[in-house]
Amino acid sequence: MESFYDTLNDEPLQEKNSQRAQEIWSHFNTRTLQQYHDHYLKSDVLWLADVMKNFRNIIYSEHGLDCLHFITLSSLAWARALKYTEAELELITDPDVYLMVENSMRGGIATISHRHAVANNPLVEGYDPSKPHSWIQYLNANNLYGCSMSQPLPVGQFQFMEEQEISMSRQFLRMRKRDTYWNVI
Repeated sequence: MESFYDTLNDEPLQEKNSQRAQEIWSHFNTRTLQQYHDHYLKSDVLWLADVMKNFRNIIYSEHGLDCLHFITLSSLAWARALKYTEAELELITDPDVYLMVENSMRGGIATISHRHAVANNPLVEGYDPSKPHSWIQYLNANNLYGCSMSQPLPVGQFQFMEEQEISMSRQFLRMRKRDTYWNVI
């Protein structure tokens, strides 16, 4: 048991976990760590498949939608919302409007690839004026997608704004630059 140390929790293997592993080895006639590993993976996949099957059955019986026809849970929720509200989306038939929307989409994974960063400016301890100034900024931007999905979404009458409308919108945004709601211009 001393050979098995839980490095994740930084503690020795608990007796109950050791007994459970020995029961599995004995019950399934496991002889190697490879066999134990494969049994663990098979069990994990079968449990996940069972959960997915039950989820699929519930969604279909409650909403009449097959969750396997959707890439994300968000797209399933969107389809359910459209079905529930009976909203009809107008198709974008103008190629310029379509390309503007398509080319304006943003998103993806945000990552910081440096494990350690050091700021160098007059406000920090250890400031070195011979080196370039640098700053570290912390942004706490949680649930932006959830917030945007709770706002009313356009369903039709897609058109470009006239120059006068754009000018008025810019003036409005300058007046309300601290508000959290923004329009696409």
